[in-house]
Amino acid sequence: MISCANSDTITTTESSCDIRVEQTFLTDSIINELKMELFDPEIMKNFSALIDLSLISLESSKLDSHILFPYQDIDSVIYSTYEPYNESDMNIELKSRKRKARTKLCEKKIKAIINMFNNPNYFMYGECGTPIPEADLEFYHLNKRIARIEFACDLRQTICEPYNKLNKFGGLNKKGLKILHEIAPWK
Repeated sequence: MISCANSDTITTTESSCDIRVEQTFLTDSIINELKMELFDPEIMKNFSALIDLSLISLESSKLDSHILFPYQDIDSVIYSTYEPYNESDMNIELKSRKRKARTKLCEKKIKAIINMFNNPNYFMYGECGTPIPEADLEFYHLNKRIARIEFACDLRQTICEPYNKLNKFGGLNKKGLKILHEIAPWK
């Protein structure tokens, strides 16, 4: 049993590792696909600065992987789901809600999640509005939480702590949502 920050006590289960998601971070392929967005006049007009920052980060990551989220080494990742938001309590933060389940990710899923969240091609230039969080991923190094991804809007909206500029505005596109469901950090 693990005691959680929000005073509930639950068992942490181990994730299954039966995934078939690409485990190699194909930086040049990601860069080339992102550059293709610059051919869209609307995207070019509104988001060229964001794309340029993403391209610089991706190029730099070839020399130092710590430029990419979660920006340092990790040794474990926990996926948690929470009780649904209750409008009467007026507090949408996860820390005020009871955890329903915790799953410790296997190495293959950790690598797939990190690859996914560092690939801007899995994100769109949009968000779901006011995100009401429903789950999170916590990244640990030596038992200290060093990063977190919060999920909202049926897992379609993400918020990274620390901020991840490669996620555009945090909204997963269809391809990103498909990859997340293939990784299935909740299993």
